[in-house]
Amino acid sequence: MRETQKVFAVILGILALLLAIAVLPFIVDSNQFKPLIAEAVREKTGREVEFGGDLQLSVFPSPGLSIEGVRIKNGQAFPETDFLSIERGEARVKLLPLLLQKRVEIDRVGLQGLRLHLIRTEAGLNNWSLEEPKNGANAAVPSPGMAPPAATAPSQKDAGLRLFTIGGASMKDSKIVWDDRQAGRRMEIDGINLDVGAFNWDQFTEVALNFSILEPESGYRNRIALHSRAMLRQNPAAVNLAGAELILTREAKARPGKTLAARLTAPEIIFEKDAQKLQAPKLHVESNGVSVESSLSGANLWSDPDIQAGIEVAEFNPREVLRRFDIAVPKFQDARAFTRLQAGFNLRAAKDTLAIDAFRGRLDDTLLQGEAHLEGWKAPSIRFNLTGDTLDVGRYLPPDAKKTSWSARPRRLQRRLRSCRRSG
Repeated sequence: MRETQKVFAVILGILALLLAIAVLPFIVDSNQFKPLIAEAVREKTGREVEFGGDLQLSVFPSPGLSIEGVRIKNGQAFPETDFLSIERGEARVKLLPLLLQKRVEIDRVGLQGLRLHLIRTEAGLNNWSLEEPKNGANAAVPSPGMAPPAATAPSQKDAGLRLFTIGGASMKDSKIVWDDRQAGRRMEIDGINLDVGAFNWDQFTEVALNFSILEPESGYRNRIALHSRAMLRQNPAAVNLAGAELILTREAKARPGKTLAARLTAPEIIFEKDAQKLQAPKLHVESNGVSVESSLSGANLWSDPDIQAGIEVAEFNPREVLRRFDIAVPKFQDARAFTRLQAGFNLRAAKDTLAIDAFRGRLDDTLLQGEAHLEGWKAPSIRFNLTGDTLDVGRYLPPDAKKTSWSARPRRLQRRLRSCRRSG
């Protein structure tokens, strides 16, 4: 009987709470919180905040908050522009998991028209550093030799809300400006659009991102588009990408229509944070008639990096590739010269070494094989061993030059290339 009464009381309490929340937006004007929010931001960051639109609170079907026309100003040293502005932003939280399980399940997060302006002056000052709180001068400073106070472990009661999930997130029509006046560089990341599907730990979700990078000094515009299924793992901490596709196009303002396009695909990429490992068993890159197959692995990424890769460049016509970039190709005595190029090798890069093993390269009818090693970056010692089978130099001479053929003398070519060493 008592258990039934307890259940009934809990149900009545939840209904009363839901009723109170339902009528809250009708009896409370959420815009009255604007001064409180502005004061809190000013206290923590030293920046002024302006609201150009309403601050709206909603309850059903999900409690949420939306804002419009928010502007966060720069400090007095940067009066010419805002630090951050948002046309519209909203976030919604599922109600029942929050009330019953103390579990945060965000229904949707969205941002539209975000503008972020990062500036570094000629003197090295920047506009993203936060000012110290006003009462920071009165904070206790440990004396030399004194151990800092031990962090207090949160109690079970203060553990608070449990891990959350997100029903989806999006960012549309956003822009970031990087203005480094000290280095004389300016970069604009424009047209940022991000769409993330429902997020749950240890489950794949769809991710789509595209943006453009404009370099005013060089006049180049880079367009980047990424699509993949991503999974965040908690134990151990890791990121998995499946079916990743990255497309890059680079175009010069002075040469419209002439673009460098590259497409990278990867069935699987695994990054393990604690183990410091990166694995990409199969990578495929296509760019302007060149196709590359590769495998990549990395260990000890933070402490003692060890990167290994296997690279295979499929045969292509270098003349055609150069013509696509309006690079003049010299004329040879043999019209078929410089029309076939292929290569393959294993690469290993460690802390103080760089090694290329099992190298196989073919230019037209000439085959080169061997290896090369570099030890030490400051005073490098270079060793390489290359052998070539045959080379007809005459076919690469200008049409009006006297033809000379070395194709019958492969041994002389081998003696020139084999077992060379240089130390610096």
